[in-house]
Amino acid sequence: MATAFAEEAIKLIREAKRHADTLPPYNSECVSNVLQENLHLNGQIRKIVATQKELTQSSQSGLFDLQQQQQYMTTALMHQLAVRRNVQCLHAYHRHRMNLITDLIWDLGTTLGLPPELKDNLSPHEIQFLEGYRALVQDYKGSFLNVDLGSSLVPPRDVFVMVRVVKDCGEIMTEKGPIQLSVGTMHYLRRVDVEALITQGYLMHVG
Repeated sequence: MATAFAEEAIKLIREAKRHADTLPPYNSECVSNVLQENLHLNGQIRKIVATQKELTQSSQSGLFDLQQQQQYMTTALMHQLAVRRNVQCLHAYHRHRMNLITDLIWDLGTTLGLPPELKDNLSPHEIQFLEGYRALVQDYKGSFLNVDLGSSLVPPRDVFVMVRVVKDCGEIMTEKGPIQLSVGTMHYLRRVDVEALITQGYLMHVG
């Protein structure tokens, strides 16, 4: 390979560290490069094992053959360690993104889903995971209708908040009935009714 082993995989880990709390676009190119490298390394390992087997069968014994076999074993071991490192980095990268996705589902709620600008950053498999996990959370929350499982564990200082609508939300249901949230309007509402919309960026807390 032109690049050092596991170099592309390390890029994924560095990217995850740079975006510890945000969800950047899925790095499909880098992931593909890591998978291709593993295919190459596994192919090289198979060739080394086959060559070593042939040398063992045809060898008449001797120190030179033993040294050659040790060289082959060392090369195969290095390739195997590189494959393992690549797999570990791939697992860490995808686990990091899955944790961010699940946190967003709990923070933003299960009704509106992710904003388009965030959803565009997901791979097709991540979107499938998001929809499946959101359905599970929604079903689970349905068992506790009197408890808001998505609310913050830190008690709010204010029961009511003043908010300005920065993205059209349409009509939402509050404790006092439905209310229309149109862009540019301001409302004094219970925090629990609009906390998810504030987190998602549809409303701005103005005081």
